[in-house]
Formats: sequence, C-alpha cells, structure tokens
Amino acid sequence: MKKIVIIERWKHIDLPVAESLKQNLYDVLGNQFLIEDKYLDEIKDEEKIDADIILVPVYSVLPQILDKIQYIEKKILLATRTFYKLSLERLSKIPAKTDVLVVNASFETANDVVTLLYEHGIYHLNLIAYDPEKTDSSFFEIAITPGEVDLVPSGIQEIIDIGYRCLDTQTFLSLFTRLRIEDQNLINNLLTYIQKLSPQNIDVEERFLNTLLLNQAFTEIVETDLDGVLIVDSSCRVIYMNPKASILLKVDMKKGISLQKWIDQEICSAIEDEDFQQGMFQINDEYVIITKTRLIAYEKVTGYYVNFRTASSIHNDISELSRKLKESGLYARYSFKDIWYQSKLMNDCIEIAQKIALTDFTVLLKGETGTGKELFAQSIHNFSKRRHEPFIAINCTTLPENLLESELFGYEHGSFTGSKSGGKIGLFEKANKGTVFLDEIGDISISMQLKLLRVLQERQIVRIGSNNVVDVDIRIIAATNCDLELAVRENRFRKDLYYRINVFTINLPSLRERPEDILYIFKKLVKDDFKLLTSKERSLLEKHSWFGNVRELKNVADYFILMETLPQLTCNNLQKEKQISEEDIEKIIIKLIYENQVSGIGRNKIFQSLKNQGLKVSEGRIESLLKILEQKRYITRSIGRKGSALTDIGIEFFNLKN
Repeated sequence: MKKIVIIERWKHIDLPVAESLKQNLYDVLGNQFLIEDKYLDEIKDEEKIDADIILVPVYSVLPQILDKIQYIEKKILLATRTFYKLSLERLSKIPAKTDVLVVNASFETANDVVTLLYEHGIYHLNLIAYDPEKTDSSFFEIAITPGEVDLVPSGIQEIIDIGYRCLDTQTFLSLFTRLRIEDQNLINNLLTYIQKLSPQNIDVEERFLNTLLLNQAFTEIVETDLDGVLIVDSSCRVIYMNPKASILLKVDMKKGISLQKWIDQEICSAIEDEDFQQGMFQINDEYVIITKTRLIAYEKVTGYYVNFRTASSIHNDISELSRKLKESGLYARYSFKDIWYQSKLMNDCIEIAQKIALTDFTVLLKGETGTGKELFAQSIHNFSKRRHEPFIAINCTTLPENLLESELFGYEHGSFTGSKSGGKIGLFEKANKGTVFLDEIGDISISMQLKLLRVLQERQIVRIGSNNVVDVDIRIIAATNCDLELAVRENRFRKDLYYRINVFTINLPSLRERPEDILYIFKKLVKDDFKLLTSKERSLLEKHSWFGNVRELKNVADYFILMETLPQLTCNNLQKEKQISEEDIEKIIIKLIYENQVSGIGRNKIFQSLKNQGLKVSEGRIESLLKILEQKRYITRSIGRKGSALTDIGIEFFNLKN
C-alpha cells in the first residue's frame, strides 16, 4: 500500500491541524493509502522518512527535512490550502472597512490566512495578521482564526472560527498525478470534495472538470470503438490500449511497457518511424490498416495515437453505408464499367470523364435523348472522391416550377398551402457532401435559373419561407439535349448560368456516330439470343439512324428476346427512316414555316410537329438544319416566339417543290 506522510512542526501545537489534513485525505482517498503524520520535534537525528508522498503544509519546514528523506525525487509535495464554503459565510456579514485581527499559530501562518482570505474575495475588510510580539490587540473588536481560538488575545469581543484550512483542488490534482490515481470512485470522491470548497482557483477547478469530462468521453468512445486504439509516448512506451487493440494484437500491454517487447517487429518499426503515417499489415491472418497521428504539446511531439482498422471492418462500413444510401434512394448504381462500347470515340469520351471526375468542377453533359447522360453522371460520381456520399438525380422537366423549387431547396413549416407540417429538407441539403444531377437543365425557367446560379456561385441555399442561409457542399452535374448557346442568344437561358455550368463539357456521341457499337451493345442486351439474329437483321440494325440511341436499341432488344425476331413495325420504320434524307427533312421544315408564316414557329414547335409525324429528329439536329436553311437564305430567324420565317427565296423554293 502506498504511503503519504504529513510533516508538521510541533506536535503539541500542530496535532489538530495534522488531524484535519488527514481527514481531508481520508475523505477523498478512503483507506486505499496509508496516511501518517510526523513532527519535527519528534523526528530523530538519524531517522529517515520513507514515503511515496511527503506532504508539507508549512514551507519553512522544508529545509529541515531534506536530509531526512529517502530517495527524495518527486516525493515532496508543497501543499496549498483553502477554506470550506460554509466557513466563510459569516465574514460577509461584517461591516465594510472594519479592522479585523487574523490569528493563527504563528505570524507567518497568520499572513498566509490573510493572503488566502483576500484571494477568496474578502476585500471589504481590513485584515491584519497577528504578531504576538508587535501587534496591539486592544484596537480590535473582531478576530478571525482558522481553528486557533485559544491563541486569540483577550479583550476581543467577537471571535469567528473559520476552521482549519483544508487541502485545495490543486494539491489533490498534484497528488493524483504523482500517485497515478485513476480509480473512478476516488475521482468521484474528489468531485464531491471540490463542491464543498470556497471558490478560489476557479480556472484550475474548471480545467479539472473539463479534463475529467473529456477523459470520460474519450474512455467511453475508445473503450467501445470497433477499431483498435493504442496510445504511446514519444519513446513508444504504452500509455493506453483499448480492448479491441488487445484482442487484435493478442496482448494486454500495461502502461509503461515498450512496444518492442510485445508487437511484431515490422509493425513496431513502422510506428517508431517518424515519417510513417499509414500502411497495411497482416496481423494474425487479418489485414489491418494502421494509421499513426502525432500528439503535439507546446510544439513538441509528446506521443502517438495509433489506430488499427481491419479490412473486414472497412468493407462492412462501406456495405452498411451503401445499404443505407440504397434504402434512401440517394445513391448511384452505375459506374464506367457498366458502359458498353468498343468504339474509340466512346473510349475517348470516358477517359475525359474520368479525368474530370477526380475534380470538383461542375460538369455539363450534352447529348441526344438516350445517349446515357444519367449513366455518365452516376459513373462520374462513383469515380470521384464523393462516391460514398449521396447522389441525387432530378429531371427538371417532370415537375412544375413551384414544385421543383420546393423539392430542390426545401421549405419551412407553413410556407405555403399544402406544405408539410414541420417543413421539408430539400434535395440540395440531402445531397450535402455528394452530387446533384440536374437533367434537362435547359428547360428550367429564368427565375429558377437565378436561384440555381446562387447555389453554383455561393454553395448556399435558402429554404422557401426562411431567411436563414444554409451552406451546402455539393457537386453539380447538369445535362441537356438542347442547344444552350442558342437558348442564351434567344434570352431563354441566362448567360451567367451558362458559363457557370459550362466549365467542363462532355459531348456524348450518338449511336449513329459510333456504328461499331451497335451490334456490340445489342449482343450484350440479348446475350445468347444473338445467334438467332440473321445477317439481314444485322444489316438493318447497322443501317438504322437510331434517333432514340441506346434507349431505342434496348427496346428493340427486349422485343427480340421475346419474339426471336426484330419487330415488324420496327423494320418498317427502319426502312422508312432510312428513306428520309436530310433534304426531305429540310423540305418538311420549310413547309412547317410556310404554314406558320403569320404566327411564327420556333425550334421547339418544329420539334413537336416532327415528333407528332413520327419523325425522330433531335432539337440539336433541327438547329443544325435551320442554320443550313439560313445560310441558303431560305429563312430568316428572330429571337423570341416569332422564330423562323421564309424569305422570298424560301417561298419560291417551297412553291417549286410543291
């Protein structure tokens, strides 16, 4: 059992003080330590004092005992003392500026009490330390004494006994540190004891309580952590090891033990290596990622925090995260390996996308319907550093403007009629740290474009019905099959937003631009049924224009799997579409413009009209044809609803062909 010895001066005077200090120690330490008191007037000349801690309350005693202490290093603790809260309450009732005599066993200790009382905020009194040889006590009506009532001079009308001074917080903290006390029961005893003390070193007590709270939180976290945790000092001696690390390493290392004695030499060398930060090692048939973090105090490395994480644990975490994201629908299913191709054109496109994916820049995907814009968006997300974070896709054309805004930005309670009670978090907030894919961005309104611009510029959103700005960390991937440059010229799309999203543009090729991929993809879709495809049918597939791109090809494949032949309707359409040349489409467009000379017709109306006639011509292709007709001086083009109109040359051409 460890021993604490209290050293006082004279037994006949200081015995009550020593007994009081012993009681302080018993209140906190209980019977777990041997506590003794010794007095200078009883210590023999040849006697040696042997103890783990030698507590010295009166500093003048120290020079007289130094030569009597065995193995003196770190044993002497100079005690500082305070008072209990209750003992000082009577002092506050004494009128201000009253002269009060302070009496203790000696003038020295009386001065100590005066200093201590001032430190406790007893500023309203004039405190005078009593010196039996010099002080005239007849001028005083009130005396204060810490338990030394018998020493108060006669003639004093009121004696206030504030009790013996008790050991303060700092002394106990030093005691706990020296004796390496970590017993939670003793710590709880100390907390109870501190609550009884008069506030003095508030900073010390607050630091102790905050440190205790942090230690308890740290212990709670690391003790239950699924990772192994090892803390070592700068000499790689063990300070702490949690249960998981003990199980993983199959050792139970105690404090102060060197790593080299218990851990595999390769791992030990890595931890001791100043430049080592992270590495993979095999421990007892388990692959483990070891991460080392330096612990620095006063600009000096004082130790290392070493984390052991098994590969299986990492895999489980990723699986759990994927499961939760799938449950919420906020995840990307596809990656670049899911894109079927063998053409160089598509390979180049994927290589560009992979390079861009490694950045956080906004991406604009351009391509016709069915070229796989969302497939690319998901692949970019899964190739990026955000791959374990949410992925949210929204088609901007499927929702009315007001509903689109509430979905993207969210709203507060009571923002509008029919709003959800308690409000709703928007998709931008849900996607925080992840990616938002905005499909058909070219079709959103000007007012919505302005709101989206703020998200791209500031990475901030404001919910509907709120004034609070919310920071969001998201990557935007936008997609369109429209000619955004034309939309900007026609004032249908904001120029500033266009340049915000057009940082990196990826032009996805149509299927007809990569004919070598048609049969390759079709074979992937139909699998073993591909052998049923005749040479004539192969030729039809290769020659078809595929204005619906891969989506259209998949529809044909689904029919082929079921019927074991290409659909008759599709075959007829293939032949029909093959016969419609660029010149024929130009004639149809000129006719549409002629028929709408009065009201005017724009590109969108031309697109819808061709679609209604069963002609699959993309808006991008229509735009190209309109440019050709303008170059031929058949038409003139206006910004806005007026759209295109025939020139005299165009009318002459129309009459000639009809």
